[in-house]
Amino acid sequence: MGYEVLKETPLSVEKMSNLDGIIWAVAPEYENASLFLGGLENLNDFDSCTGVWLDRLGQLVCLTRQQAGAMIGSRELADDDNIYRVCLKYKAFVNSCRCTPDEIIEATKIIFGATQVVYSERRDTPATIFLSISAPFSDMVMSILGTHDLIVRPAGVKVRVDCSTEDAETFGFVDLNPRVAGFGEGKFAQSIN
Repeated sequence: MGYEVLKETPLSVEKMSNLDGIIWAVAPEYENASLFLGGLENLNDFDSCTGVWLDRLGQLVCLTRQQAGAMIGSRELADDDNIYRVCLKYKAFVNSCRCTPDEIIEATKIIFGATQVVYSERRDTPATIFLSISAPFSDMVMSILGTHDLIVRPAGVKVRVDCSTEDAETFGFVDLNPRVAGFGEGKFAQSIN
């Protein structure tokens, strides 16, 4: 291939060494290869890959689309890349999480893209975690959360989840974040337990 490029392209630079000529000849192919290899990183990203590449991530996490369909009760829903992505993130965290409160909060934020997660435990209901999750949930994800448990938690512990697409309890500037309560209508985040 390099021979063909050298044969077809006239060299007009005087006093070019043979090594410089070879590097100059293969530079476009190297640039194309660099661009291709640079794009491979995005193919293994949970949030941006789709289709077959998402299935390959499923092999790493040990959750096929068929298994995800059995987990959420609908094989057709598991064919949707966004739903399968949520299932993969859940499975990845279940495989690696020690279920400390900080890890549960972080996992919930990453799995659902939550803007706010409030974690609490109450003395009157032992072995129960209460989570209030504010996230841009799609209708399909909301329907799955209503019927299936995709919240990372310790074994034997119940989770009571309150899902919202708005941060209705927290004060914020509505012009910057439309999912918060306006001035005088919401509590400051530090006062919410």
